[in-house]
Amino acid sequence: MIFELTDLLKEKITIMNETVLEKLDMIVEAESIKNQNKEVLRTDATKLSYTPVNAETFAVWCEQYKEKLRLEKEKTKNVHDDKPTGK
Repeated sequence: MIFELTDLLKEKITIMNETVLEKLDMIVEAESIKNQNKEVLRTDATKLSYTPVNAETFAVWCEQYKEKLRLEKEKTKNVHDDKPTGK
């Protein structure tokens, strides 16, 4: 009887210990992710240089982007693109 009680207690303590260790690991992992994110944001923000966006700069970018898309479309164009699909 005493052996069964001690065995049961040992099993319960082991389960509780595993649960506590799992929660501790999750907390440590979450903290490390937060620290990594802060570190990445700190280093990336110092390396980047931003161009201010206003109506003129956006218009220039938009025209360049549309031209780039047009050139890519012409490059990949084939005979079947101009034919009606019947849809």
